This record gives sequence, structure tokens and C-alpha cells, in this order.
Amino acid sequence: MNAAAAEPYRYRPTLALPYWDEIGGFIEDAVTDASAITGREPHILFPATTAFVLWAWQARGTPLERTRIFRASVVEEFVHLGVGRYLRGSRATHRATLTLMVRALNPADSLTKQRPIPRSVPTQPYSAAEIAALHSWALGQNTSRRRYDALTLLALGLGAGPATREILELRVSSLDIRGDQPVVIVWESRPRAVGRDRRTSPAQLTA
Repeated sequence: MNAAAAEPYRYRPTLALPYWDEIGGFIEDAVTDASAITGREPHILFPATTAFVLWAWQARGTPLERTRIFRASVVEEFVHLGVGRYLRGSRATHRATLTLMVRALNPADSLTKQRPIPRSVPTQPYSAAEIAALHSWALGQNTSRRRYDALTLLALGLGAGPATREILELRVSSLDIRGDQPVVIVWESRPRAVGRDRRTSPAQLTA
């Protein structure tokens, strides 16, 4: 086994980065312990746990104590109020992950009944005029680097279709070339591999 393979997984927060000095240690310890208890990989536990702890600590004012944070009732509040903008499937995934965390870290706490998650309002696709306006905005950036970054963002958002929070977590290593078809690996929220629509690749948008 080489050194890279032996290196432990390190989570890179995005939205929580400004607060990581305050909450990072608490989250990392919780994920490490829950992973050891449940057998789930840390990269599966980190996204939901980070969003949940940040919300509970920042919006709810809950102290960073396991028995205060990792409670089923707090998870329910988070799912219905803290991430109300998330799609139904993402909220269900977060709840499943956080319920696992509660059972691992605070087994004395329990909530026998969970409220149903309401259906999400379908998002309307962009019209041709809106896509043209976005394309014009991207090409209007004042440096070549900014133009390429903007076009890459459009290629991912319009082609592969990940959510905003998922795009924020993408890195160069998230792009996998399989044969002639680029594949975007998404770990946030709903881990999956999605094919990008080649019609919206940066190279073709700039043609």
C-alpha cells in the first residue's frame, strides 16, 4: 500500500469553512466515532453532518455537545426547517444519515415517529432565452480565466444538473473521462455519477 492510499480521508468544507475553527473538531470527532460504530465511510457522513451541526450551532444556538446536537427531535427540525429549500430526496438522504449519527452517538435518544417530508415543488427548466442570457453573461466576463470558469459552471449546471451545493463541492478529481464520455462524480447529498451533456461543454460554448 502506498502512502497516498494509506492517507486518511480529509473532508474539505465549503459553506462551513468560515466557521471550521469553531465547529470542525466537533464534526470530525463525531464522524470518526460514528464511522467506527456504523461502518459507514466518513465521506458519506460528512456532508449531512456538517450542514446539520452548522445549522444547529449557528441558527439554533445549540452548544457543541453531542447529547444536545445529536437528538432525533433536532434532526427533524433541521429536515423540515433548516433545509426546506432542498429537494425531497436530498432531505430524506440527510435525515437517514443523521438518524444513523444519532443512533451511533446518542443511543439513549429516540424518536419513534418521523413527520413525512412533503413533495418538492418541481423546478422549471431554463428557457432558451434564459440559457442565451447566461451564455452572454459568461462570455462577458472581463478575463479569459473568468470566462472559462463561468462557462465551466454553465456546462456543469446545465449539462450534468447537480445542485448548487453539489457544484460547490466538485473538484478536478470529480471529473472522470470514461472513453469519450465525461462523467461527473458527485459525492454531496446523493452520491452518483452523471454524464455531462456534451452540447454544453466549455469548449463548445466558446466556439
